[in-house]
Amino acid sequence: MLNAADRELPTDALRVVDYGNAKVAHDMANGRMNTDESTVLANIASSIRRGHPQWRGGPLRPDRICLVGSGPSLKDTEAELRQAVWEGAVLVTLNGAYHWCIERGLRPQTQNVMDARTSNARFLEPAVPKCNYVLASQCDPAVWDAVEDREHV
Repeated sequence: MLNAADRELPTDALRVVDYGNAKVAHDMANGRMNTDESTVLANIASSIRRGHPQWRGGPLRPDRICLVGSGPSLKDTEAELRQAVWEGAVLVTLNGAYHWCIERGLRPQTQNVMDARTSNARFLEPAVPKCNYVLASQCDPAVWDAVEDREHV
């Protein structure tokens, strides 16, 4: 894991930036979507009509943040992640990392979902008290339905 205090990139840091699938990595690096454009546009129109507040950046804070995505490197960095969270780092999860952290007794403070696929609603259960749910406007209506009654969306 890295934070703003790190002056140099540790030699093992790149192991956590490994997609494992060359086709997926190529598509992501070249901006290809996994959902057709008409679906994305329909999702955006639907999410805007829901009236949730737009994300507004606040003042810069010196907090340490652990941004956790899914992947095979999690098993190698679990102890480091746990220590950072115990020391007060803010735990932010992406997609399936939400479940991975909950299963290990680590409570996400923010869960982010940005993908436009319907199946991503599964990344929002179970609800975690006081967790912030940050969803991209391109998320499918089923994703928005999953957080309908939650306080921090």
